[in-house]
Amino acid sequence: MCYSLVSRIAEIETLTLPDINVVVMRTNDGLEGIGQTGAFHGPIVADVLHKLIAPDFLGAQIDQHADLLKSCETKHYKFIGPFFARALAGMDTALWDLRAKAEGVPVHGLIGSQMRDRVPVYGSSMRRQTTVDQEIAALKSAIGQFGLQHVKFKIGTRMGDDDPNGLKRAKVLVDAVRSALPDIGLRADGNGAFGPDVAIGLGRRMQDLDYVFLEEPCPHTDLTATRRVNQALAMPIAGGEVDHRLETFTHVITEGVVDIVQPDICNGGGFSRALAIADLAEAHKIPCTPHCAQQSLVQVFTLHLAAVHSALWQPQEYRITDNRPWAKSIYQPLPEPVEGHLTVPTGSGWGVTLTAEFLKQAKQCLSKITDPTPLKKRHV
Repeated sequence: MCYSLVSRIAEIETLTLPDINVVVMRTNDGLEGIGQTGAFHGPIVADVLHKLIAPDFLGAQIDQHADLLKSCETKHYKFIGPFFARALAGMDTALWDLRAKAEGVPVHGLIGSQMRDRVPVYGSSMRRQTTVDQEIAALKSAIGQFGLQHVKFKIGTRMGDDDPNGLKRAKVLVDAVRSALPDIGLRADGNGAFGPDVAIGLGRRMQDLDYVFLEEPCPHTDLTATRRVNQALAMPIAGGEVDHRLETFTHVITEGVVDIVQPDICNGGGFSRALAIADLAEAHKIPCTPHCAQQSLVQVFTLHLAAVHSALWQPQEYRITDNRPWAKSIYQPLPEPVEGHLTVPTGSGWGVTLTAEFLKQAKQCLSKITDPTPLKKRHV
């Protein structure tokens, strides 16, 4: 069947688990697109989506994508925040899928010429409760399983204000991992663990050990502190996963707060927002490595952006710790690194389908309109 870019959005459904929502957007001529909201607090995000955002999209043509996003944010300017951004990301990513399917191309085919069909990744360990020996063992295991040449691990206490226990582990871990993995590209993530003075001291040790970058050394709310750390170190500073406003990213990039920018496609407002941030990074000649902390659909979205955008030339994030089981049950095929690379999907839209397991487990919430053209339902 031939679909049209002037098809109208007739139905918006969220399939909700406690930690995630998948958005299924249907047009009046039977086309379906899938997207995903930001992670965690799934029912709250679904409530924001259906009560605040969905009414602004129902009945609109899918080729009005950019205008819909802009008008929605303008209308609700007093309520823009993390939950709004997470909900809007679900709408935006579903629209990208609809548009690409209507044209019979992968989403990355709507952006530009494909530069790569395989994307290098770094293995990202997400644990802080491990001993040094346990962390090194987990990193070595992932390197052997996936052929990784790059890894990242957590240091410090999340938003910890120089917590001495977290700092003690960080100092030992930074040295021990380099000693255990002399030929691997290393990164470390503080999640706002340190004040600038401590971060600078730890960062100098890391740059002496040839680390690739230090991520979010200071709280994301204190851009001045992060910029101070960045100015003091030769090693790159990365950050941006918690931010969701384009204005913030503009400041972070243009004022030298970070050397590597890390928007989260689902937590930060959607694929369109991440694309704009990648464009801005490219214009200022810094890399973009989106935050990708689970193997949910955010992994697929990141692959599509990395397939065509020159700002995403560095290895991208791939979670190696298996403590988000819900994220791996949503869709198929599930990307898995081979020789340290993930393969870019080639089917139309995002190139994946929802699993029967997910459809069975998820709870449904629905917004729809009555359209003169009957809604022709199809399987996703």
